[in-house]
Amino acid sequence: MMKRSILLIFTVLFTLSACNKPKVIVEKRYVFPENNWNNEERIVTYKATIDESPNPHKIVMELEHLHKEAISFPLTMTIKSPDGGTTSRRVNLFIGDDRQADPALAVVEIYPQKYFNTSGEYEFTVLRKWEKYDFYDNKALTLKIVKMPEEE
Repeated sequence: MMKRSILLIFTVLFTLSACNKPKVIVEKRYVFPENNWNNEERIVTYKATIDESPNPHKIVMELEHLHKEAISFPLTMTIKSPDGGTTSRRVNLFIGDDRQADPALAVVEIYPQKYFNTSGEYEFTVLRKWEKYDFYDNKALTLKIVKMPEEE
């Protein structure tokens, strides 16, 4: 009986601690044909069903690339909610940033805190705002949405 009680206590504690950690709820990857983020594909769209939540979410873009030189260019993300409302944010993506853990992966945080107040299908559109028609040495662009723990 004592072993069961101890096991139950550990199970409850583990479950509570797991609920209060960041959790990736969306991870969608778009692979560029021939490693070219060309002008026709300068807009990449992702769709994801997200449940309403009081928790903040972090939205991150990851670009897998083969670049050797440092490059910076603007991205604009537009989010269309299930009720038709839109929000947009522009950020600069830095390739070759020494602070990145993986030199072949450029990461940019688009929204440090985004709240999803409506359940349903959301559309995330990423626009590469750069004058180059062909933009080679780009393998894939990944959208990650991370559900953050509730603020206390």
